[in-house]
Amino acid sequence: MPMTVAPTTVVSDDANIARACERFLALRQRLPQVAVAEIEEVLATLPIDPRTATANQAWRVIWDKPLFANTKVATGWRWINELMPFMEDAWKVWGADPQRFLITRTGRGRDAGSFDIVGSEALRIRAATRTSAHRLYAIQNAATLLRGLAAQSDTPVMRFWTEPLDTLVPDLVNNLGWGWGAITVLHMLTDFGVAAKPDIWVMRTLRHLGIWSTSRDQPTIEEALSVNRAIRKMVLQTGELTPTRIRRVDIELMSLSRHGVIPA
Repeated sequence: MPMTVAPTTVVSDDANIARACERFLALRQRLPQVAVAEIEEVLATLPIDPRTATANQAWRVIWDKPLFANTKVATGWRWINELMPFMEDAWKVWGADPQRFLITRTGRGRDAGSFDIVGSEALRIRAATRTSAHRLYAIQNAATLLRGLAAQSDTPVMRFWTEPLDTLVPDLVNNLGWGWGAITVLHMLTDFGVAAKPDIWVMRTLRHLGIWSTSRDQPTIEEALSVNRAIRKMVLQTGELTPTRIRRVDIELMSLSRHGVIPA
């Protein structure tokens, strides 16, 4: 059943969206050159179009998302750089071959003692990186999901584009399992050009535009889905609804706050 949200948190009627789009188009002209360069750098490689992506292409933007959950961005990038040499074909192996890589959750916590880690590749990664066992376990969950999707189709993530977020996000949270909350799932979908990640910067911009009507910077999952419906309306009012345009609007919304065009 589609999730609903209290009408006072996200104001997305057509008139308000039209006003928000007018403000947004004017504000993005004020982005500093450094922000414009950052945006174009991201869009040079992202999003990965889910309508045509192979499993290998999809894996490139799936595996790292648990590394950013509940931690600093710089720390997440450090873990990514450590793990990158091991990740190219990890989706084919992690959780599938206990001789090479298998993590089993045996306890209830996040500490290393709550996980049983076996396999030559798993032990090599544990020795070479500082990534915690619970984050590696979440990446393994993603590999397991992608293997299942790839067994059914050469374009395994096409449903990310065709299925409504109201049903897709809860389904992915359920199927990806422990370590994948709704915001982490939305972060992944952002790099497929399917959704916006409602981080603190995006939410502050949306408040300035009159779409987010509370003082909180962190939405609930129901609110995050409602925010994404509003952002899709903005994309449609300012052009065509495509993965690239959704990704562009998301990163521009973020940049307006992060680069101080919209004051804190």
